[in-house]
Amino acid sequence: MIRVVVQRACLVAVVIAAAAPVSAQIEIAGDWDQPMANAGFGAGFQEETQDRGGGPDLGDYAGLPINDAARYKASHYSPSWLTVPEHQCLPHPSTYQYRSPGGLSLVKVYDQVTQRLVAYNLYGSYGLARTVWMDGRSRPPANAPHTYNGFSLGRWDGDKLVVETTHLKYGFIRRNGVAHSDRVRMIEHFVRHDDVLTVITAVSDPVYYDEPFVRSSDYKLNAAANTRLLEFGGFVDGGNGQVYYKCAPIDEVDTDRWRVPHYLPGTNTELNMFSKGHNVPLEAALGGARTMYPEYVTRLRQLAAGTAGPAGAAPPVTPPAAAVNPIIDGVTSQHVGGQVWMITANNRNVAVQIGSEGVLVVDPGDAAQAEAVMAAIEKLAPGKPVRVIVNTSADPALAGGNLRVGQGATAAAQRAGIIAHENTSLRISRTGVSGLAIPSDVFFRGTRELYFNDEPIEVIHVPSAYSDGDVLVFFRKSDVIAAGHVIEDLSFPLIIEGGSLQGTLDALNRILLMTVASWRSQGGTQVIPVRGRPYDEGDVAEYRDMVSILRDRVQDAMAKGRTLAQIKTDRLSQDYDLRYGSAPGPGSTAAFLDAAYRSLSTTKGTN
Repeated sequence: MIRVVVQRACLVAVVIAAAAPVSAQIEIAGDWDQPMANAGFGAGFQEETQDRGGGPDLGDYAGLPINDAARYKASHYSPSWLTVPEHQCLPHPSTYQYRSPGGLSLVKVYDQVTQRLVAYNLYGSYGLARTVWMDGRSRPPANAPHTYNGFSLGRWDGDKLVVETTHLKYGFIRRNGVAHSDRVRMIEHFVRHDDVLTVITAVSDPVYYDEPFVRSSDYKLNAAANTRLLEFGGFVDGGNGQVYYKCAPIDEVDTDRWRVPHYLPGTNTELNMFSKGHNVPLEAALGGARTMYPEYVTRLRQLAAGTAGPAGAAPPVTPPAAAVNPIIDGVTSQHVGGQVWMITANNRNVAVQIGSEGVLVVDPGDAAQAEAVMAAIEKLAPGKPVRVIVNTSADPALAGGNLRVGQGATAAAQRAGIIAHENTSLRISRTGVSGLAIPSDVFFRGTRELYFNDEPIEVIHVPSAYSDGDVLVFFRKSDVIAAGHVIEDLSFPLIIEGGSLQGTLDALNRILLMTVASWRSQGGTQVIPVRGRPYDEGDVAEYRDMVSILRDRVQDAMAKGRTLAQIKTDRLSQDYDLRYGSAPGPGSTAAFLDAAYRSLSTTKGTN
C-alpha cells in the first residue's frame, strides 16, 4: 500500500512539472546604471574611462583584431572630420553604444491581444533607441535600408538573451578612426547575476577585421530610476534642457564647405601618440589579431630589449568566404518613401512613382529584364499605365528597357514620354535602337520640371559625373532622389567618356545639399543608387567621403611625380578596396584608379 502511494505521488510531481513552462528566463528588463555612475565623471566610469570621455589617443588600436585595411583607414583619420556638417550629429552606433556615458533601460513590449512578448526596447545609450524583436519575424533583405541602430533579432539561450544585429551603417568601435563597415554583424549576450547585468558583444566585419572583436560592459540595477529617461547631454529630440533643441548641422569653421579632413599618406605625425605616451611598442599599439595571443609576449620582450627582427608582412587582405556585397536574385520591390518604390532586377534598381495619373519610371533597366520589370510594376500598380520614363544616363543596362516598358497595353495605346538630357538622347540614338526608345523630351542644361501624380518632380542635370548626360530625379513630396550612376553602392564610381572624378564628387555634394536627415544623420530624404540599398544623408556622406579622400590621395601622388603604375603599387585605396573594388569589371580598384588618373590628368580637381 505504501508503495502505491509513493508511485502516485511521483506521478503527480511529473504532471506538475510538465505543466510548468519549458524554460524560465531571468528578468533583464529594468533601469541599469554604470557602476558608481553617481560618483562623478572621473570616478564614475570604471570601464574604458577614456572612451566614455574625450576619446582615445590617435594610434591606440591595441587589443583590436583589425586588418591592414582598417589600420590604413584609421591612420589617416583626422578628428577634424567631425566638423563636417554631415557628421556633426552622428550618434554612437549600436556597436559602440555601451561605451557612452549614459545608462541603459530595457523595456518589454507585449502584444495587446496575445499578451506575448514582442520585443525589448533599449533606451538611454547616448540617445540611440533600439528595438530587439522577439516575435520570430524574418530579417529584412540585404538591400533594405541600413541604420546606426541596425536590425536586431533576439532569442533566449538558457538564461542568456542572445541578440544578432545586421543592417548597420558604417560606424566606429573606437573614436579615433577605427571603423567598421556596413557589412558588419554584431552578436550580443545579456547575462544577469543578481543586480549586475553584463553585456558581451562580438563584432564581425569581413571588410576590416581578421577576427571578431569581443568586449564586455557591466551595469548595476537602479531600483530608484527617474520617471523620465535622461539621455546623456540632453540634446536629443525634445531635449531635457530649458530650450527645445534638435541636432542640425551647421558650418562650424570658416573653410571650404565640401572639404573632408583627413591625413594624406605619410603625413600623420601623431600616429605614435599612444605609443610614446604609454611606452608601448608602436607595432603592438597599432593592433592586429596576432598581437592578441600569448605567443606575442615573446616578441614584446624582444621589442622592449631592442632585439626584435622585422615583424614580417601581415597576411594580405583577401576576400572572405562569403561575398562582401550581396547579390539580389530575381526581382524584388520595396517601398522607399511617399509614392516611390524601388524595384531591383538583375541587381540594378528601378525607381517607380505611382499615383492617380499612372506610373513614372526612372531607368527601366536592360531589355532582357523589361518583362520582369513590367510584371513587378503591374503588382505594385495594377492596371495603371506607364506614362513617363526618365533616363539618368544612356547606359543600356539602365535604358535598354525603354521600348518595352514605354509601350502601352496595345499597339494603338499611348506610349510613355521619355525624358533625358540631350547628350543622353544623342548617345542612345547612336546605338541603333528603335526610334520609339529614344528620349524625345530633352533638355540641355539646368533642370527639367514636371508635375505628375500630384507631386513636383525635378530632373536635374549634373555635368561630367558618370558621363556628360547624367541627371538626378528628385521627387519633392515623396522626398526621394533617384541618383543613377552617381552612386554605385556596390563598387567604386564609374567614369566613362564625358565624365570625370571631380564631376562625380560635385554631383554627390549636390545630393547632400538636397538631402535632410530626420534624426542624427539618418532617415529623412531617401536616395536610390543604381545598385544596392537605399541611402540617406549619412550614407551619401560616407560615399562622398570615400571619393573625396581618394581624389586627394591620387592628386597628391601625381603632384609628387608618381606614375599610374606606381600609384597602383602604392595601394592608395586599400582601406576601401574590399568593400567597393573587390569585384572585377568597370567598378574594380584598377578600373577606378585608371579613370581617376586619366580624369585628374585632364581636369583640375579642387580641394
